[in-house]
Amino acid sequence: MKRTGGWHPIIGRGTASHVRGGPESDGPQAGTIGYHLKELGRRLLWISAGLTIGSVIGWCVYPHAFEFIQQPLLDAGGADGRMTLLNFPRLGSALSTQIKLSIFLGFLISLPWTALQVGVYVWPGLAKREQRVIAVLLISATPLFLTGIAFGWLCMPSTIAVMADFAPASTATMVSAEDYLTFVMRMLVSFGVAFLLPIVMVGLTMMGVMAASAWLHGWRVAMIVAVVFAAVASPSGDIATLAVLTSPIVFLYFSAIGICAGWEWWQVKKLTRGDKHSPKKLITDVH
Repeated sequence: MKRTGGWHPIIGRGTASHVRGGPESDGPQAGTIGYHLKELGRRLLWISAGLTIGSVIGWCVYPHAFEFIQQPLLDAGGADGRMTLLNFPRLGSALSTQIKLSIFLGFLISLPWTALQVGVYVWPGLAKREQRVIAVLLISATPLFLTGIAFGWLCMPSTIAVMADFAPASTATMVSAEDYLTFVMRMLVSFGVAFLLPIVMVGLTMMGVMAASAWLHGWRVAMIVAVVFAAVASPSGDIATLAVLTSPIVFLYFSAIGICAGWEWWQVKKLTRGDKHSPKKLITDVH
C-alpha cells in the first residue's frame, strides 16, 4: 500500500508521489525505510567520490598549498634574531602532513558538490514551502562557509605573530608541521562554522521555530558565546585579536536578525493581502 502523506523518520513530510524518487522506484519498496537507506548510501557514495577527486587535486597542488600555509609562520620571525620554522619530527610526518592537507583541500573543493547531494536527498520529502527554504539555505551555506575560512586566514598572521613574540631574542621556535597544520585547519573550520550562524538563524525562523524577537532578546547570551568562541578559536587570547575575531560574529548575528524580521514582515504582509476579509483566520495563521 502506498503512503499518502505524513511524517517519515528519514525523508520527512511528503506524499507517495514525492518520495518514490521517479519512475524507476515504482514498486512495493518505494517509500520504505530500506529504500531510503539505499538512496542515502547512493548519495554518500557520490559525496565520497567528490571528496576523492578533490583530494587528488589537493595532492597535486600540495607543494604550492604548503608553501602558502607556512608563510605566516615564517613571517613571524622577528628582526632580533628570532626564527620560526616548521619541522618533521618523525620519518612519516611529511607523508601524513601531505595526506592531511590534501584531504582538507579536497573537502573545500567538493563543498558545492556535497551541498548538492544533500539537497537532492532531502528534496523529495519536503513540502513546496520547505523546498524553497532548503534551496536558499544550501545555496547560501557554501559561500558563507568559505567567507568564514577566508576571514580566518586573514586573522592568521596576526595570531601567529602574537604567539611567536613570546620567544626570547636570538632563539628558534621549531613547530611540528602536523601540529601547525592541525592548528590552521581547526581555526579556519571554526570560522567557517561561525559564519554559518545566519543560515541556522534564518532557517529556524523560516520554519517557524524561532521568532526574530526571540533572537533579539537573546543578544546578551549571543555576545558571551561569541567571545568564548573567539577565545577558543584563537589561543593567543590577547584583547586585540579577540576583538577582531568577535566583530564579524556579532555583525552576522544582528544581520541575521534583520533578515528574520524582514521574512516575518513579508509573511504577515502576504497573509494580510490574502485574508483581509477574514481577520479571525489571519490571527490564527500568524500565531
